Amino acid sequence: MRTGVRRITNAFLKNQLEESIGEIVFQPRISFKLPPPTDGSLSGLTLDTAVVGEDNTLATMFGIAGNTTTWGVIRKNALSSHNTEPPWIADLETAACSVADGKVPPQTETICLSAEGSFFRPIVARYEKYRSNAKKCYIVFIPSRDRRFSSSLRTSLLLSALILSVRFRQKILPIVADIKAVRPSATPSSKKMELLTKIQKEIVAIETEAVEFGMPTPKDEHDEPVLLNAFRDGEVKDSLRTEIGKWTATRNLMFDKIVAAKDSASTEEATSFLLQEFSDMREMNAKFINVLCEELLYAEKIEQPKE
Repeated sequence: MRTGVRRITNAFLKNQLEESIGEIVFQPRISFKLPPPTDGSLSGLTLDTAVVGEDNTLATMFGIAGNTTTWGVIRKNALSSHNTEPPWIADLETAACSVADGKVPPQTETICLSAEGSFFRPIVARYEKYRSNAKKCYIVFIPSRDRRFSSSLRTSLLLSALILSVRFRQKILPIVADIKAVRPSATPSSKKMELLTKIQKEIVAIETEAVEFGMPTPKDEHDEPVLLNAFRDGEVKDSLRTEIGKWTATRNLMFDKIVAAKDSASTEEATSFLLQEFSDMREMNAKFINVLCEELLYAEKIEQPKE
């Protein structure tokens, strides 16, 4: 009997060798559970959705103490100035809806700036499916390098600013044209608000990209822009300092008006202000691109190694 018991015990222990006893996570990760569909309707991420952070993820990414929180708290902590959400928030909510619907989730192309100032790209890594059709979804934050060029700081700043200026021309100015087209009072306020919110998010997306390039957005018109470090002292640099200061003040006031419009029935004031301030923005953008190109050519000339 003793021999038989030992054989059974050894066989039991041997079969337990392949049993999973834990998981080691090398990247910051959060998880949340999506409830099963009710009455044919899907439920994605809501403000009350419970979120669990692995190890120190919540503190590292969002400055939240502990290992549990809600999606609403994460959204609140991720807000930039003027209560503007970074683009990855909406992207993850869209991805969660796809997971709830049993589809392959789209991945965000934007980065998340952690509470510690590091860059991460949030990726929907996988989900576990339950018999009830509920799903536990895992989001992994992959460390991302900044996008500065492998050249001198001066050249890197100028190249980055040139890319962002073209991006501004391609992304922002067409929305301004759309807003101008719906300006008549007969257009529903909801349509105007949709465009105002869209231009706000696009500006925030470009500003987030600027941080990747090493150019944080000035807080106000008195904050010295990092880009000016790439320019020679003189009239051009002084003019740029004035214009960037004007844009910073305009941007802040415009965002204030858009936020105020969300809480009121009328969007006319925000729309009028935006169209007035952007009336000559295409011309200013073109001049800015020309100045960047001229300074970049000069920088490349003086920094070229002598033979």
